[in-house]
Amino acid sequence: MQFPAIYFDGRSAKRHDVLVDITDRIVRIFDLSGTRLDTWPLKKIARTHPIIRSGPLRLRNRRNPTARLVIADEAAIERFFELLPHLRKTFYTTRRFANTALTLAVITSLVVTASYLAIPRLAKPIAEAIPYELEERIGRTTMRSLAADWPVCEGEGIHAIERLVRRLQSGRVQDFGISIFVVDSPSSNAFALPGGMVIVTDSLIEFMKDGDELAGVLAHEIGHVNLHHPLEGMLSQLGVMLFLNMVSGSGSGDLVEIGGMIAATSYSRDYERQADEEGFAILIDVQIDATAYGRLLERFSEIEARLADQDILAIAELFRTHPYSLERAEIAMTLGRLDTIPAMTEADWALVSALCAKEENGAGDSSEDVNGRVDRERQSGRDDS
Repeated sequence: MQFPAIYFDGRSAKRHDVLVDITDRIVRIFDLSGTRLDTWPLKKIARTHPIIRSGPLRLRNRRNPTARLVIADEAAIERFFELLPHLRKTFYTTRRFANTALTLAVITSLVVTASYLAIPRLAKPIAEAIPYELEERIGRTTMRSLAADWPVCEGEGIHAIERLVRRLQSGRVQDFGISIFVVDSPSSNAFALPGGMVIVTDSLIEFMKDGDELAGVLAHEIGHVNLHHPLEGMLSQLGVMLFLNMVSGSGSGDLVEIGGMIAATSYSRDYERQADEEGFAILIDVQIDATAYGRLLERFSEIEARLADQDILAIAELFRTHPYSLERAEIAMTLGRLDTIPAMTEADWALVSALCAKEENGAGDSSEDVNGRVDRERQSGRDDS
């Protein structure tokens, strides 16, 4: 018997609607026309997120650690649990949890102080010394990992955003090319990955009122990129030695699991201030109204004060990862100028607003290969220069 599933082959961000045939030795994956796409040995299958206890079953193949299989069909999930009982167990339900928790507590108490003092000081010089080619490779790999859970949206709106990004980059010397990805996610957030990858969720775009507000968010994230904050944040979160082990190849399979960690990274007050300063300078150089970003932050701060309301918890992720909305809004509101030019036309903003709508493109069904998208945008940037 075959079951419906979603498959990501690990080579691109494209989502495939598939049928899976589960036997006692292998799992065969077919597209809807009946063509076999992949075969996974049953003993090589593991959960991507063993800590999660509800929702779809997300699986990976240890032979191809970047590929993903997402199972929502309850009968299929039960079949996997029957053949692979360890998949049913989460970290919280194993007998080892108590011992693991105690061990972790002891280890943490011994190393947390040293880590707190040493890693942040090491992260910045190491981040600045890492070659750009390596940083970009890390960003591409992490983006492919994220795309397995957050389908990349495509359509005319993405070209409007790319034009805006080229404008934002035109006023200043940039250390990095910027690649923009809009993803279909219930979380309202925007963040940058190493190597100039900037991710904006469709839920955040829905909260915006116009292209000037989007320009403010993009300029802020480009500020983080120019200041090497994404790579520094990764180094600080993972630890320098673990990071170097992963990117050297011996731990490359783990690299695809850290996208969610980066999305949840909260920058310090100082880093947010630095990114704002860089972003404001970018907006001013290209004559985009910085007060629009201030108005967006003001709306954030109003919601920030009411986060106990269950109806707005979906946007809480942005406040946790981008704190201090009100004081940042007040600074932005002082930067108004009369000779501004809209970030984009109303027609372009309409296309951007519809990016992840089903009628626009069916998010995830026509996603480009991440590498292809990055290469296209890098070439476009060179052609414009």
